[in-house]
Amino acid sequence: MLGERLKALQERGLVQREEFATFPRTVAYHLMPQGRQVVGILDQFEQLATWREGPLGALGHRFG
Repeated sequence: MLGERLKALQERGLVQREEFATFPRTVAYHLMPQGRQVVGILDQFEQLATWREGPLGALGHRFG
């Protein structure tokens, strides 16, 4: 399942796979520029969720 998700992210240009000539085989995944943009957007969603749960959380749930 993890392999399938990483392959999908690679196909979308979000991560890059790097294989090393070792035994057993070693691979590493690196974020591409588009992947870094997605992380930035997810960070903003996390900040919004934190704000909604913070001191104004009740107002955010009532009016959000």
